[in-house]
Amino acid sequence: MGHDELKRKISDAIIYTISRALSFNEEQTDEPSANKSLPNCVGTRISELDNPVILKIFSYLSRADLLKAAEVCKRWHELSFDRSLWRNVDLKGYCKTLMQGERITEVTEKYLVSNVVALDLSGFMLTDSILGTLANNCPELRKLVVKSVNFQTQGKEKEVLFPKHLKFLDMRYSHGSLQIYKAITRCLQDIKWLGICDGFILALKCDGSNLSDVLRDLRSIEKLDMSHCKLATDAVLAALSTSERLRVLNLRKCQNIQGEALEVLIPNLQSLETLILDGTSIDDACIAKVPWEQAGLRYLELGWCHFISSDGLSTLFPKVAQMVNLEYLGLCRVGDGRSLTDKNLIQLANHLNYGICTNLNAINFSMCDSITDFGLRAFVRKYPKLSAVDATNCAGVRVFSSEFDSSMPYGRKASLSDTRMDENNDAYTPRRRTGSRGSFSATQFALSKYALETPL
Repeated sequence: MGHDELKRKISDAIIYTISRALSFNEEQTDEPSANKSLPNCVGTRISELDNPVILKIFSYLSRADLLKAAEVCKRWHELSFDRSLWRNVDLKGYCKTLMQGERITEVTEKYLVSNVVALDLSGFMLTDSILGTLANNCPELRKLVVKSVNFQTQGKEKEVLFPKHLKFLDMRYSHGSLQIYKAITRCLQDIKWLGICDGFILALKCDGSNLSDVLRDLRSIEKLDMSHCKLATDAVLAALSTSERLRVLNLRKCQNIQGEALEVLIPNLQSLETLILDGTSIDDACIAKVPWEQAGLRYLELGWCHFISSDGLSTLFPKVAQMVNLEYLGLCRVGDGRSLTDKNLIQLANHLNYGICTNLNAINFSMCDSITDFGLRAFVRKYPKLSAVDATNCAGVRVFSSEFDSSMPYGRKASLSDTRMDENNDAYTPRRRTGSRGSFSATQFALSKYALETPL
């Protein structure tokens, strides 16, 4: 960004700040404090503004623009690094720059202190020294994102420190020193959102500890993301049966999860709203044992579960129809794309019509090669209450266009196979159908407040 554009953005910020202040002042004219008029800023140069005003203006700038402003003059340099502007810091885009000459150490020691509340250091190589600086100098830190981080220790005998009192910790896909992971386990007492990785599980095993014991002690946990953890097992899941506040459980691509613990978890976790099981090893036997009708789930994802057959889906659908809170059901490429058939679709529609699942408004059938236009037409005709259906990349589906949309009452939006997500207003806008492999479940969860961000 050039200096001219920077000046324009700062000017816009000034106008916005002053207009808001004037608007607030006009609304309070009847109060005694209204006679405290604002300073006359008309004709005032930026250099003449007080520091609090400039800090307010700088608060509207991005990190990149803030660093540009720091190059203007000595005063702006000092104000650009004022601690009040560095409460929510995202440095993942500066990974390569700050890792040169270990500038990240300088940044953490000088600027990431006291007031920082949220910090994203994804992609960095973090040493025990940097983590110790954060632990000692950032008492207000509550959210820490260290995805794909390489943890390294510089001294073998020195005790590793890690920030305490975190509410949100995401360390998915990270790797490195087991000593640091052990330090992390001692700082999870206040955690509400947690994303873990295989390195964390391995560190517990090497230390003689058990992930089950750690999870059992997380009394405040609300969201747990274990996606892509190959070391996660059903024995670990069983420890979550006492997590009464757990609302989101993401087990995406946990291939050693066979679902044995779900029979206990589902009836016990009444606060659970989102359960993501795509890519796990659950099978028909697991589907049959789980009391799905007792679940309070709003989102259930079973896509890419290779061992669920057509018979397993026939067992599942009557229970789905009794899930009163269910809003979304994901069946993308279930059974390697062969399990979901036209017969299953008609069965599902019949069960939904006679069940109590009245909130279901979106289903993902994408990449299911055994369904056809005939089955989809029959499903839509029998159960026309859905607002979104994803049938992209279904080999047997040839026509899925306005013919379907016109058959849907209740003001149905265009199907997701014929739409795109508008980045500006999150609205669905029509487009010509393409061979997109995008999944409704991935889009929905990425934009949802119910789950941690997960890779698409």
